[in-house]
Order: sequence, then C-alpha cells, then structure tokens
Amino acid sequence: MQFSIKTRLNDAQFTGLKSLKIAGKVINLNDVSIEVSEDHIVAASEVSVDTPINFPLRKQLNVCVSDMELPKGKYEIEIAFDAKPFGSLKFSVEDAISDEAEHL
Repeated sequence: MQFSIKTRLNDAQFTGLKSLKIAGKVINLNDVSIEVSEDHIVAASEVSVDTPINFPLRKQLNVCVSDMELPKGKYEIEIAFDAKPFGSLKFSVEDAISDEAEHL
C-alpha cells in the first residue's frame, strides 16, 4: 500500500516520520519506506535531521507500507512528521482506493 505527499509551500527537507495511522490502524514505522525516486528507496527509520530527504517544491514522495493491502473504499490517513524549515507537522486526509480509471 502506498500514498504520495507533495510540498506546495517551499523547498524543504523531510527529517523524520513520527507516526502513521491508516484506517484507524497504527502502522509500525519499521514497515514504512519512502520512495524518493524509482531507484532510491529509504527506510523511514533511516530518515533524521542528520540524514534528511531533500523535498523540493512540487516534488512527490511515495510513502510505502509493506504487507498492507486494503480493499476498495475510502480511508483516513493520519501522518505526523518533521520537515525543515516547517518543524513538526501533523494532518489527516481521506483518500480512496478504486478501480483503475481508463484513460481516454
């Protein structure tokens, strides 16, 4: 299971994942990785102030949770993380898993 985050405010550095909850389930952070690019995946536990992930404006990071599959439907995602220069951030969003849409 994965979802994407994108910065729309300013260039930043992702300096640590603090917590993640999906569909009311607390996710073990050892099961989470951050896909920076197709060939660069970092374990969430390896991200810190000393080893940040550069997160430039409009860049997308994919947050991947191993061994988690969800059926079609709507789910709440709650995430807390640290980002420089913003500090500690926490928010929740609702997203859905649906059939793949046909592109016209």
